[in-house]
Amino acid sequence: MRLEIETTMNTSIQTKLRKKLSLARARKGFSLVELLVVIAVIGIIAAIAIPNIAGITGQAGTAKTQRNAQSIASVFASARAAGNTATYSATSDAIDAVTTGITINSGTFSGSVYKVPISTTEANAVKNASPALLNQTGSGGTSSLEYVTP
Repeated sequence: MRLEIETTMNTSIQTKLRKKLSLARARKGFSLVELLVVIAVIGIIAAIAIPNIAGITGQAGTAKTQRNAQSIASVFASARAAGNTATYSATSDAIDAVTTGITINSGTFSGSVYKVPISTTEANAVKNASPALLNQTGSGGTSSLEYVTP
C-alpha cells in the first residue's frame, strides 16, 4: 500500500512539474507591448542625441579650420624668418604658397621647404572662413600673415 501511495505522489509531482515547464516554455520571449515600449524609448533617446552630435561635428569643423589658420600663419612666419622674400598680392596667394610649399633660395636655410600638411579642401576652408581668420600685413618681402582671433 505504501509503495502505491509513493508512486502516485511521484507521478502527481512529475505531472505538476511537467505542466510548469511547459508553461515556462510557452512564455519564452517578450510580448509585443514590451517590444514596442523598448523601441519607443530608443526612439526618444535617438531624437535627443542626434541633434547634439550634429552640433558637435560642426564645432569640430570650425575648430579644425581655426587650427589650420594658426598653422599657416606660423609656417609663413617661419619661412619669412628663414629668408623668404617673395611677394603675395592677396592673402589667398600667401595661403596657397604655404600649402604647396615655400622653398628658401638663399642664406643659411637655402633649399629648405616650408609647407603646411593640409589638403586643398582644408586650405579653401581657411580662405573662405567668415570672419576672415588670416590677415596679410605689410608689403613686398616683409609682409606677414597674422591669425585673427574670431
